[in-house]
Amino acid sequence: MTQDRVRLDVSSILRDEGYTEASNQFDFDQQPSTHIDRVFRVRLNRTGTVPELGLGQIEIHRLECWVARQNGGRDPIDACRSLTVDIGRLEARIQQFALRGERFNVSDDSPETDIQQPSGDYVVGMLALDIDFDRDLAEV
Repeated sequence: MTQDRVRLDVSSILRDEGYTEASNQFDFDQQPSTHIDRVFRVRLNRTGTVPELGLGQIEIHRLECWVARQNGGRDPIDACRSLTVDIGRLEARIQQFALRGERFNVSDDSPETDIQQPSGDYVVGMLALDIDFDRDLAEV
């Protein structure tokens, strides 16, 4: 298992939820305002490793899913509510994927969520989960 595989799996879940990948993986600033609705970014940050016997290790990562929703002239509070529902659904989908034994595990720790309004045009939500997966060092 690799970070790229996890990123692809989570991106696939987001696409199934109707989201499109952002043009820039670091922020939404360069995303055209006409294409900001239902856009996502996925980031993985390794936070630790645990050696295993043989040629393997468990990698521990912080998975961050950033999603944007356009206000579209709505009350920003309504956009935030929609985004809160989306983040809850996304968390459930990722948890289900992990519970089926699909490539990575999600920590039992509570997820971190945040909703911000960086501009008047859109709101951004973030879901962060601690995950781990087995890494065969022979693959490196």
